Amino acid sequence: MPAYTRGATIHVYGAPGPGRSLEKVLRGQMEAEYFPVGLGDLAAAIDVHEFRGDEIEIGDVRVGAMYLNHPGMTLAYRVSSGGRHLVYATDHEPYAHTLDRLAGRGEEGRAFGARLDGTLVSFATGADLLIADAQYTDEEYAARHGWGHSPLSATVALAVAARAKSLSLFHHDPMHDDAVVTRMERTARESLAAQGAPIHCFAAAEGQSLSV
Repeated sequence: MPAYTRGATIHVYGAPGPGRSLEKVLRGQMEAEYFPVGLGDLAAAIDVHEFRGDEIEIGDVRVGAMYLNHPGMTLAYRVSSGGRHLVYATDHEPYAHTLDRLAGRGEEGRAFGARLDGTLVSFATGADLLIADAQYTDEEYAARHGWGHSPLSATVALAVAARAKSLSLFHHDPMHDDAVVTRMERTARESLAAQGAPIHCFAAAEGQSLSV
């Protein structure tokens, strides 16, 4: 509703698309073929800010961001307030799993990819809640390298390395029913227990409300 309120200003922060500005991306997905109201038809002023690596401050909330590994441009966000930290990192595939195979760089690619993956670990370190991409089972992922999403074991490893307090498994595959998601949740919990990691793990669900 704020978008239809005259006198309101909405600030949108995000990454530009490949070859297109963020504003053009927003205008494109609201063209008549896709949506009945154009971006310029909204009563509120829409102020678009492209990510340039700086933290954003909104009142007493600080928002940091970093780029992820996905065929389209995606960002992870770290939202901090009152000593609590929430990290949202979805639409991401570990670099170490792609630079060796897709780029044909072998062991050198895996080593460089591991260093890049370490930046996400640092970004997520100490998160009270880590919402992370866990679209595929490890078996499914074997045939989906380069699709821009993570296997379950990599997501669990990220949470352990970052010493997150809670892990929310997110970006469920549309071909997975509730039974598959429940099995993945159980597998993740068993893996965390086997590693002695005191991380609360659960699968994200529609309508879920959480306190951090």
